[in-house]
Amino acid sequence: MSAPNSPARRTLAGGLSVHPIGIGAWALGGPDHNLGLPMGWSTADDAASRRGLERAYELGANLIDTADVYGHGHSERIIGDFTATVPRDTVVLSSKVGYHRGTARHAYLPSAMRRQLETTLENLRTDRLDIYFFHNADFGPDDRYLEAAIAQMRDLQREGLVTAVGVRGPHRYATERVTVAKDQRGDKYARFAHLAEQIRPDYLAARYNALTRPRQPAAPTSSASPPLSARAC
Repeated sequence: MSAPNSPARRTLAGGLSVHPIGIGAWALGGPDHNLGLPMGWSTADDAASRRGLERAYELGANLIDTADVYGHGHSERIIGDFTATVPRDTVVLSSKVGYHRGTARHAYLPSAMRRQLETTLENLRTDRLDIYFFHNADFGPDDRYLEAAIAQMRDLQREGLVTAVGVRGPHRYATERVTVAKDQRGDKYARFAHLAEQIRPDYLAARYNALTRPRQPAAPTSSASPPLSARAC
């Protein structure tokens, strides 16, 4: 359903029909910590979150973007409780992997990625993700896990568990912002361009929304598909 005069949806990579305004669900996860850093939202209220999802859906928004680390599954579960009440093909579900490693050596170990996806699908109460994003650019020392992580993501896609693959960026790994001096940090734009060329994503996600507009030049272009939406976390 959609409100009168609502912007038209666009058909993008993977045949996904997406409203121009998406629903970012980081805050739905509530208060949380990860990697020794606070990364949650203490003011979150589950009932209000559910009402917000329902109202956005009524107004035509159909893309819901979350991640396994938002509330360590809490955001996904709230979304799953909502989407279970509407036809599955009327919503586009997007989640991310890479910041929640559980007990694995690294979040981008292929086996860890598969386990995280299985949990995400269970949380979202669905049999597939429309878009699965690599949440960060840390693939281990010398990109140790990059090749295997890409292969695993494409395997998930071939199995029908994931429709499209995405990359978030340009993005600086969370702990780097507080542990590495600015003049010693690598070029995140060059890193993003390199990963986009290696992964060849169906979607790119950039930090751009009504509250946090970009202050730096746009990322270098690549041959990958254009950004899915103006919302990424």
